Amino acid sequence: MSGRAVLGRVLADLGATFLVSTVGEPDPGRPVGGVLIHDPQDTPARLPGAIVLGVGVYGAPQVTTLVERAAALGAAAVIVRAPIA
Repeated sequence: MSGRAVLGRVLADLGATFLVSTVGEPDPGRPVGGVLIHDPQDTPARLPGAIVLGVGVYGAPQVTTLVERAAALGAAAVIVRAPIA
């Protein structure tokens, strides 16, 4: 066992009680490099495999923008508070 977290393990540990996938199909083997809290006032950090927490991100347009930026920076996942719409 490598000791590195993978997205499938994170999703399994937190389960459907806390997380619901709404866009795309998660890659369970994707390595997780850490956790970043999104701050629209800062230049986005690049942390390959990051799980990005979209604190204060509401509404489909803001969520879409965050997902696109996070994907461009190599993030493994974006988590925002429901509801998205």
